[in-house]
Amino acid sequence: DDAMSLAYTSAEKILVSRRFTEYVPSPPNQLRLFSPIKSGSHRFRDEDAALTFKSMGDWRRFGLQPLRVAYEENTADCSSVVYHTLTGGHFDGELRITVKKTDHNEESNISVMVTMLVPKNGRKINSKLASKMVLFLAESTAASIMTGAKQILSRKQQSSSFRGRAKSKASEKRHTAYENLKLMEEMAEERRRRWQRNNPDAGSYRPSGNMMRGPGGGPSFG
Repeated sequence: DDAMSLAYTSAEKILVSRRFTEYVPSPPNQLRLFSPIKSGSHRFRDEDAALTFKSMGDWRRFGLQPLRVAYEENTADCSSVVYHTLTGGHFDGELRITVKKTDHNEESNISVMVTMLVPKNGRKINSKLASKMVLFLAESTAASIMTGAKQILSRKQQSSSFRGRAKSKASEKRHTAYENLKLMEEMAEERRRRWQRNNPDAGSYRPSGNMMRGPGGGPSFG
């Protein structure tokens, strides 16, 4: 459950930060999805994006597809970002990137799904090129999620290690202070014993009785 929660937290962060093409196979620039993030509670409104893909353009050159975020979904088990196409590109329809918790054979997992939906009369790109695009986006997003989960786990371990070191250091300081105090008390006791050995009458008072005698020449009683 902890591992699943960690992975899903990472997946949500990847979708929010729009990091979908970090780990595209070499050459990495053959596919890029530029989707700047906007601040605010309705940040996806008017959030424009652009997808560039090798061989999608004329003469198998790079093609540019303008996009815009249509909506986002975020539940306890599923998160997704949906883009719709704008005019001036190479295909029509929607591009949906979804991350979902799944259970298969009593094993929990995170699945990444990328779907391209093209209307019946809309513009289409080559089916092999479309499949390649979808595969690259899914694999890259999954790799980003795994990397993010490892980073979160590493930070947690470092934080726990730091707290452990701080606790150990504080305990060591308390122990050192106790040992120093104990040593100072032993040294003070040793000095006192040494002083008493060198001054056997130290600390005692035996009156001589002279103070009890009257002054000379005075009257005597008795």
